[in-house]
Amino acid sequence: MTGVDDRRVTRRTALRTAAGTVAAGVAGVGTAAAQGGVDYGGWFGGSTGGETASFDGTVDRTGEDAITVEVGAEGNGGPYAFTPTAVRVDPGTTITFEWVSDTHNILIESQPSGANWSGVQNIKNTGFSHEHTFETEGVYKYYCQPHLALGMKGAVVVGGSGGSGGGGSESSGGEAAGEGGGSSPALAFAFRLLGGTVAAALAVVLGVTAWVFLNYDEVTTGGGETESMAARTPTQSVFESGVVRDIGHDEYDPYGTATLIAIYVGIISLLWVFMYFVEFLGGGPTIIG
Repeated sequence: MTGVDDRRVTRRTALRTAAGTVAAGVAGVGTAAAQGGVDYGGWFGGSTGGETASFDGTVDRTGEDAITVEVGAEGNGGPYAFTPTAVRVDPGTTITFEWVSDTHNILIESQPSGANWSGVQNIKNTGFSHEHTFETEGVYKYYCQPHLALGMKGAVVVGGSGGSGGGGSESSGGEAAGEGGGSSPALAFAFRLLGGTVAAALAVVLGVTAWVFLNYDEVTTGGGETESMAARTPTQSVFESGVVRDIGHDEYDPYGTATLIAIYVGIISLLWVFMYFVEFLGGGPTIIG
């Protein structure tokens, strides 16, 4: 009896194992079908921006005349995903991109030759929608510029194309991520020039502040009225040497304090602007909030 039970257990185990193998095979086929054999050329990896955690295959929406893609849906650690992230449609399908959270745009990384999708260059918020009819077959790659570093990227596959880009041409979207968000070379140069000007102004302000600090004695005493630093004894303090002098209330000049405050405000403002151009327009890490 024990031998019979052992044989039954063995047979059941074998049947379960076989069933599991078949199920795994079916799942594998389903995954391959979902991905559609599309080669995105590493687009959803970390080579461009952050890795797109929301990408789990290509959603098949062929046979539909119109579909919706949510912009700013939950994914990639917050409201930083296109849903569906990658979708296959038939030529002539109209896709409506619906903003479901704030501060997103759509810049084109690449699209098939002859395609005319311009995306949405400006930052938009909840409630905005953009509609485009995809006629040209191939692979369209796009992304959200403010959240590219978080992996907010998407793709539209039109027709049966399985190539990495459908023989497409690179659009100005990729250039915008690294050169300031403009599709024109002149505009990109203007952003570079403005960023350089901001950096130079910041250097001047910091230089003037350093000079005032190093020449504090001369600035505060009018110069030449007291002992120099070299003439003081090692134990003689600034106060003992007479560098700092008392002034009466009537002698107080508010312009000095206002100038100091203006310098601090200028430094903070320039640092903020510099951070904006380097991080936001440079496609690097972005402060969210």
